[in-house]
Amino acid sequence: MLLKLGPEGEFERKRIARLVNLRHSDAAFFLLACHSYIESWLRQKFHMWEDDHSFGDLVFKFKIELIQSAKTFPKELSVLQTLRTKEKTAQAVQHHFVEISPEEASASAYRLLQFCKLAGMEYPELSPLRSSLELWEDRKISPVQSEGLADLRRQLAESRIRNKQILDEVEELRQYRSEVKHYSLQIRYLESEIELLMKNKNPAAACDLNTKKIEAELKKTTSSRCIKKLSSAELYLASLSRLSGYTRTRFDFERDITRLTPEQQQVLDLISLSDDFLVKGGAGTGKTLVLIKALEKALSIDKAELSFSEKSTKVRLLTFNRTLAKYDRYLAAVLRQEEDAEMISTVDKFLYDRLRLINEDNRIIYSDSYAAELAAPFNTTDAHDDSELAHEIENIIFAGDLSKEAYIGKKSAGRGEREEIWKIRGLVIKKMRAESAFTKNYSRIVILEYLKGCPDEAVLRDTDFIFIDEVQDLAAVDIKAVKACTRRSVIMAGDSDQSIYQSGFTFARGGIDIRGTTKILKTNFRNTLEIHELAESYRNKSAGKDKETQPVAFRTGPSPELYTGENKDELVSMMIKRVALFTNELDYDPENICILLPSGKDIEPIRQQLAASGFQSHDLRTDDFSFSERNIVRISTMHSSKGLDFPVVLLCLHKLPQTSAAHDQAAREKMRRNLIYVSVTRAMDHVNIFILDGEDSPEIKDLAAAFGRPSS
Repeated sequence: MLLKLGPEGEFERKRIARLVNLRHSDAAFFLLACHSYIESWLRQKFHMWEDDHSFGDLVFKFKIELIQSAKTFPKELSVLQTLRTKEKTAQAVQHHFVEISPEEASASAYRLLQFCKLAGMEYPELSPLRSSLELWEDRKISPVQSEGLADLRRQLAESRIRNKQILDEVEELRQYRSEVKHYSLQIRYLESEIELLMKNKNPAAACDLNTKKIEAELKKTTSSRCIKKLSSAELYLASLSRLSGYTRTRFDFERDITRLTPEQQQVLDLISLSDDFLVKGGAGTGKTLVLIKALEKALSIDKAELSFSEKSTKVRLLTFNRTLAKYDRYLAAVLRQEEDAEMISTVDKFLYDRLRLINEDNRIIYSDSYAAELAAPFNTTDAHDDSELAHEIENIIFAGDLSKEAYIGKKSAGRGEREEIWKIRGLVIKKMRAESAFTKNYSRIVILEYLKGCPDEAVLRDTDFIFIDEVQDLAAVDIKAVKACTRRSVIMAGDSDQSIYQSGFTFARGGIDIRGTTKILKTNFRNTLEIHELAESYRNKSAGKDKETQPVAFRTGPSPELYTGENKDELVSMMIKRVALFTNELDYDPENICILLPSGKDIEPIRQQLAASGFQSHDLRTDDFSFSERNIVRISTMHSSKGLDFPVVLLCLHKLPQTSAAHDQAAREKMRRNLIYVSVTRAMDHVNIFILDGEDSPEIKDLAAAFGRPSS
């Protein structure tokens, strides 16, 4: 329950009414009035009228009070961070009479509404402001409003050409601003001391201090002149701050107006739970959200069938890795569906638990080398080394749950070789069964064969509905085994253009018929229009893309930025400078930033460099990481970012991400491209990408080309 804070009564309602009446005046004047009202309210609440207490101090004090007093974490709290950012825009209006777009004025209205909700002031006088945001509910920007943001976008787009230079200038600007602040405080202190000495009739000492004051004034003047020479960096920061504040506000609005959009609700309504179902959609379309709501829908069956069944409905939401499972549990908790969070796990854990129910001695060896060790003693083929033979058995025969007839007809090897490999397959199986230690894919076949012999086995088939997130990264045998353990139906969400592990995925191979039960989500709510256009431009350069899933975005924001450097060290240095810019200049909390890297070996060295620059970080793949953890920069491999999202993504591509050597070159390139696409589309507000000069890999060259730039 939100707190009832601050002054109430007729006086406050009149002030609100005056403010609301200004919404049809000049946009800049309305923004300034909103900001001034909030500052006035905070100063009155805390009795902090002195100039020494900045607007940021007031907001921080209010934030701490809310966190300490509220029983739940108010989702509106994010507006306070954005308000601190918009103080700079308000100052620009006040001191430089800058022009503000109508769209930014709408964002100011929404921030005021969120602030009033936090303050417990939900007066009827605020209704006209809510009505003024109806256009936002249609996910549109009027032509007049979009023109107001065009200059900001153009300025930022132009800055991309010299962003490395601007990055250095921003560092200088921060230094000179710090000096000006230091000398200003020193001057104020000296003035008070001089005044005191003069009162005590000590002019000689006052004269000495006056000399120091003059020196400080000269140094302040010098630093101020240096700031004026960095006008391009100031313009860049001002434009970036304004556009960032707008897009963050618009994203908060999207989270606030509804849990499901009409498009998502329509798909949810079509999930009858009587048949298997697939929700398709590109990055950011809300597939996971629909799955969680469908899970809630399945749980509600108990109420409808209460008088007809003694057993409660059992559901599970499964993901392809632990990080995504952890994130989905966090999302369920945020949506106030904590009971659902306990039902979320990985496909591996779900099937491993069932394998142990068959025989508690059964084990799964997940190491890639295990299949090669099993096959090596029996390898009599001429054309395959041990790793290639293991790939053929594990990732083709077992992964597809192929029969002898189906495999002999495949083209992956000559007919004589296929017959020989099939015999070796039998020897490998015999060895695994003797030791009760199975490869991942064959463990699924063990479950399938057991259930075929015991079709009514209630212990393994104990789940009514299973929901699978990012289903495209599962093998056909994974889906077959999950389906076999389900009493009723399987509901899935996926996008083939985000597949980073499986090649040649089809649902038919998984034994699931989704003809007529597939729906596509086409509105991208996660990414800004600019990030979406970059990602789609890159995706269009990839062969074999899914033409059905072509989402559209609507929320405008800052342009993505590409940085190039001579070596990895230079890329990391620039990346850490960007972390400083987002936290110090744009007021993003550190946990809003995620650094994505090609491999796990890259993480610890960069964590150490972040720490040396004063930034704590946490590898989100570790067991002790929590998505509720604050004040830390998040860091991850590109692989483990799948299904997640972050306001700011810094993607360091000093090398290509790793893919399994078991796949052919074309499949590996496709997976790397998908992985880059996935990484770019994790970003909600900002994406910065760092690559080496002269990069010659086609995957990264095409990414640079999507920016309209060569990689060198």
